[in-house]
Amino acid sequence: MNNLNSNLLPQNIINNAVDGIIVIDRKGTIKLINPSACRMFGYSEVELLNNNMILLVQSCIYEDKPNNFSPKYIEKGLENIIGFGCELTGRRKDGNTFQFNLIINEIELKKGKKLFAGTIQDITAQKKIQLKIELLNNMLEARISERTNQLAKVVNRLLQTNVALKTEISQRKNIEDALVKSKEETLIALESQKILSDLKSRFITTASHEFRTPLSCILSSAKLIGRYTENEGQENRVKHIKRIESAVNNLNNLLNDLLTWSKFEENKIINVPMFFSLEELIHEVIEDILIISKKGQNIYHNHEGSLKNVKLDPIFIKNILLNLLSNAVKYSDEYKSIYIGTSIENNILRIVVKDEGVGIPSEDHVFIFERFFRAKNVDNIQGIGLGLNIVKKYIELLKGNISFESSTDIGTVFIVTIPLIDAVSS
Repeated sequence: MNNLNSNLLPQNIINNAVDGIIVIDRKGTIKLINPSACRMFGYSEVELLNNNMILLVQSCIYEDKPNNFSPKYIEKGLENIIGFGCELTGRRKDGNTFQFNLIINEIELKKGKKLFAGTIQDITAQKKIQLKIELLNNMLEARISERTNQLAKVVNRLLQTNVALKTEISQRKNIEDALVKSKEETLIALESQKILSDLKSRFITTASHEFRTPLSCILSSAKLIGRYTENEGQENRVKHIKRIESAVNNLNNLLNDLLTWSKFEENKIINVPMFFSLEELIHEVIEDILIISKKGQNIYHNHEGSLKNVKLDPIFIKNILLNLLSNAVKYSDEYKSIYIGTSIENNILRIVVKDEGVGIPSEDHVFIFERFFRAKNVDNIQGIGLGLNIVKKYIELLKGNISFESSTDIGTVFIVTIPLIDAVSS
């Protein structure tokens, strides 16, 4: 390194620097190179001094930079990249290549002469991490694409239902226009149309919001994952991956509700009764619900009577319980308890689900089983208002009944009664 004035840079800093340091003139001739740079390229200092830098560089990575590092470019273009980083592909003495980042700075000498000092950082490890992140992003994009396709199918079905509703409204209006002969009948027709219009508007607003929220979460988390290229970002990457998984699960539950509702609308839900253990089914449902329960929430079950094996459609009963218990968890705070009681008497199955949640405002009681209806005190909680409507449809297919009692800030009790085809003791 004695070829260059020792006052140019502190010698001990150059020798001990972790990054490679190289000094070249306008033509790319190497005037100084430190041990770190020599180790990166596999040459000794003697082999590199007074040789051209083109010996160490294969090509530029960025498309907006020159596609080679020729002596002609070095002589005319170095000033244009002073202070900017440039990713290059390095060529070691043994012929192997690696990627490094080069930052050029200008050094003013006497009599107007100039040299150019470059800092070299080996970014091979960073590129490997970046490749892993790109693969992860591609996997996430594939999952998102799959869910998006499913969502598109459901939306298309909803659009078809919407067209059918429009046709139904139009036909009803034409009939009413022909029959209405009094002011009272006209007001009834207008009120009916207003209810249908409000229902449609409420569904579009609610569904668009509930789809947009998890999709926005997925998009933002996927973008943030791409920013963490260092090993230290692993914790943040895991956090955003979990956010994406949660959002995808929420979308999946939303799609399942919409698909179930659509099947009811198309009369594709079939009642298939068979014998099953009521107690085992309830324990299975409770285990599923506890996975999504909040901190400190407990679910208690009590069964009265010796009859425990019943003949009903187990899928219907499971879906009824899942909806009622998931609502109890969703609309209750942490450390609140949820109770489920079952009994069989006079060939009637009775199910009671009680929570200590937010309750249902009294003015909303009459609408609670309507499709897409949500009580005014739960606007900030996720949902599109299909769960209880689906529960009621299942119970109607079982020729049963559902009722409830509720007070705001105290809780809600749902009572389900279903006539049994048959039942036996355990």
